[in-house]
Amino acid sequence: MLSIRWMSLIALAGLVMGCGSATPGEHAQAAATVSGRVLAGPVMPVSRPGHANTRPVEGAQVEAVRASQVIAVSHTDSGGYYKLTLRAGSYVISVTNPGFRLYPPKVRTVVARAGHEKVVNFTLDTGIR
Repeated sequence: MLSIRWMSLIALAGLVMGCGSATPGEHAQAAATVSGRVLAGPVMPVSRPGHANTRPVEGAQVEAVRASQVIAVSHTDSGGYYKLTLRAGSYVISVTNPGFRLYPPKVRTVVARAGHEKVVNFTLDTGIR
């Protein structure tokens, strides 16, 4: 009976040590955020002062890539906004949308820092001149 108590105590101690290995808040701070807006422009051949010559792009696909692997994917909402939650590190953020020719491709390299938000905006060319 004594050996069962010892084994139970050892197993309990192992669980406590394994579960308590992270400091409080460590997991919450491990995430980094990359967010932004995807716009298209120009929307008129002639820009006018005080008038935006872009529009939000709904449904654009935004990807975070690291070491040739897609780590996270988001799609823009009706306002053109997106948000990616990532681990800290360096990523290539790219945007694609079937309605636009992206030459050169729209990509940005960013360093995402734990507990911080990095804003990365894109403007896609409509071809209007």
